[in-house]
Amino acid sequence: MKNILFIILSLIILKGFTQENLFKSIENLGLNTTYKVYSIYKSGEGYELEARSFKLQFDIVNNKFDKPAGLNAKMVGEDKTYITYNNENDILDHYSNPAYIRTNRGFNETYLVVDSVIYCLWSMEEDASSFELKSIYLPIFKKEKSDKKMSLKEKMAAAKNAVKDASGEMKYLGQLKKKNHEKMIKDYIASMKKVQPIYTSQEQKELAELKADIERGNAEIKAKNDAYWASEEGQAMRKRMNEDSKQSNAVGKCTIVNDLDQSYQSKNNDVRLAFSGGSTAAKSLLKGHKMEVNCDDVKVYIGVESSTERKRYLFSTSGACGKTIYLSMYW
Repeated sequence: MKNILFIILSLIILKGFTQENLFKSIENLGLNTTYKVYSIYKSGEGYELEARSFKLQFDIVNNKFDKPAGLNAKMVGEDKTYITYNNENDILDHYSNPAYIRTNRGFNETYLVVDSVIYCLWSMEEDASSFELKSIYLPIFKKEKSDKKMSLKEKMAAAKNAVKDASGEMKYLGQLKKKNHEKMIKDYIASMKKVQPIYTSQEQKELAELKADIERGNAEIKAKNDAYWASEEGQAMRKRMNEDSKQSNAVGKCTIVNDLDQSYQSKNNDVRLAFSGGSTAAKSLLKGHKMEVNCDDVKVYIGVESSTERKRYLFSTSGACGKTIYLSMYW
């Protein structure tokens, strides 16, 4: 019988995992575990879950002191990275016992694990008093493959179990839609704050050294950039950029670029944008393409395919005349 994939289906299974810090939770779930990805958003008194077309595997990144420091994630079956750890911009809320990690992706995406579900949040305040749910990642486990030749009766039983697994998955997803995710997340973070210890002298030394490494690296990058802009090539580039900016300012336009990775694109390799406050019609923007929009406070939203409906606000073009806006900064 072929391997059957199934999501954790019951709270009984979930209770088998002790609620730990971010890295311990991911280790408990297994570093080779594959996760099914769902977008999550409010709908009435509950939530809607929208299955994405890709799956992820997470990897824990250690720092120079061999301490867990961040996360990488790759898209299963594709040679693509979904999350890449950045030692400067990806920040743990605690060095040795973190509840979450804040990144520089999108709206400062924050990752944490509650009840064996990995959450991705947007725009979380420092005290976790407010945030927006973006995605959840549900672990998938493999049933053991049996080399035993099955009888007709066993094959029929296996087929029945497969249907039961699918039914159980739907039931579990239905339960997730009714949970108070915001409260669960806030309660988890509050409970973690109570058990996060004061840093030892060794941890303080390590943090100071890591900070010094970042500052040294930034200084080297700045020196190289300054040298480039002072060069003949850099001066010519700056002149062209200023001319392009003046031209865009003259016509009151800014440019929107679809630089999102493949996981965000539709089956048509594009994303749908909707607008308000201007004359721009809803439009599908192909991956790698750009479009011009008036910069007179046009509000830009994630749109609904083949529709003028708006799903979620992204940004305003106010004050962006002559500028290029990359969707990856806001998506």
